[in-house]
Amino acid sequence: MSPCLCESPSSSKSDSDSSRLLGFQEKLESRIFSEKDLKKCRKLLKKTKDEGLRGNLSIVLSRYEHELCDKPLGALEYIAPEVLAPEMAQAFLSGVQKKQIKSGAGAPHSKDGSAIGKKGGEASLDCEPRSGELSWPCHPLSLLSSFNDPIITDKTALCVIELANIFLALKQTERALDTADVIGRKFFGIPQVLASETSGDIMIESRLYEKSITFYELALKFLEKYSYDHKNEEKFLELIKESYKQKIIKKS
Repeated sequence: MSPCLCESPSSSKSDSDSSRLLGFQEKLESRIFSEKDLKKCRKLLKKTKDEGLRGNLSIVLSRYEHELCDKPLGALEYIAPEVLAPEMAQAFLSGVQKKQIKSGAGAPHSKDGSAIGKKGGEASLDCEPRSGELSWPCHPLSLLSSFNDPIITDKTALCVIELANIFLALKQTERALDTADVIGRKFFGIPQVLASETSGDIMIESRLYEKSITFYELALKFLEKYSYDHKNEEKFLELIKESYKQKIIKKS
């Protein structure tokens, strides 16, 4: 869950883009994010030159892949360019492509069936698993070493938290916890909120239910503080608060 953290808009155009982002986030949170929304989000990601907006859009698309489509490896397509140096991101995507071809899957293809080329100036792969499986044919977990040292700054913090969520979806719980812990200790505001939530989710996966409640309650506490100064995001933040409360109820 990643609330809009774009800088204050300097023009009506950036204001409109931020509003569209918030709309995508609200729909994703409510699980009503459609194919039409997906296309619009990808289009906006491709054209934007705003670094903050690009990161938030990448998170939306990543969450769509691993939360709604059960494609955690596919989510890395969007997060790799945000948390890795350009050459590392390129190496990761190229490495996956080579493994796909070696495994007999052939070159990656886009969702309309055409061969993948470039998307927004970045190498891109179709991460859709075959036969409903939750991985690529080659299941290239060995390539996750590319993410051993992600770039962690105030601009990448939310994307790094999303990386932790992808690790969790891939059952890499120790790596997920280490990643979330770094963000939770280093940053305040929404990064700290989301790091607490992710840590709670990791405790659920580890069947440490009492500890999960502690983390969710901590996330709520941080979120209440953040919400006080961000009334313009009230609707979306209320959705997040309610989701945390439901998680606490389920494990109490």
